Amino acid sequence: MSQTRQFGPGEIRLLWLCGFYDGMLSGVGIVEGQPVWLQVKEEGGWVWNPEWKAFIDLMYKLLPEEDAKQWHDKLEDKYEMFDEMDRTYHVYSLSSDEWESERKEHYLFQVHVGLHTTYFYKDGVPYRPNFDGSKFLKVYFDALPKESRPKPWLEREPLGEVSYTTLYEKAPFEDCEPQEIRSPELIEYQNNWKPGDPFIMDWSENDGPHKKPAKERE
Repeated sequence: MSQTRQFGPGEIRLLWLCGFYDGMLSGVGIVEGQPVWLQVKEEGGWVWNPEWKAFIDLMYKLLPEEDAKQWHDKLEDKYEMFDEMDRTYHVYSLSSDEWESERKEHYLFQVHVGLHTTYFYKDGVPYRPNFDGSKFLKVYFDALPKESRPKPWLEREPLGEVSYTTLYEKAPFEDCEPQEIRSPELIEYQNNWKPGDPFIMDWSENDGPHKKPAKERE
């Protein structure tokens, strides 16, 4: 029986996340120049900071449960109680067609919603920009097909596994920063868009944003 490959620091460059709940559930990256899909294998959740865990446990022992829960929620919103994510991901190869499909959907998300699911790099460490809200968030998802897209790559044998902490270790990756990818015409159209106006998700052959405002292309 062959041993499962354990990817090390710097072997996978994260590109963007797809599924998220208290951290990445799935996403897309690059391994040795080839696109891969990362799918959470073990859902361990956050690892408690030991000192905070001891304090919270004591609080639940000394206070009525409802009072303890209210204090727990308040403290959790204000302080960093967790050290790291305890998650492991399977790494699957993507075919050229699968890569193109995922790249297209992510591009449309960037254009119509934001860059906050895209990984950028600073000093070799991945990060994502903060999301400041988008009036297109709901209308974008309403425009998507309601059926879940098939993911045939999950039926394949994974290339290996990687841990959450390994993905975020400093590596010799080239730095990159968020940049505006929308055309001036699309920015103007979106800024003036109001409910009832056409919402058209285009995908041009050269990967560029809309060349004309949607109202001029109808």
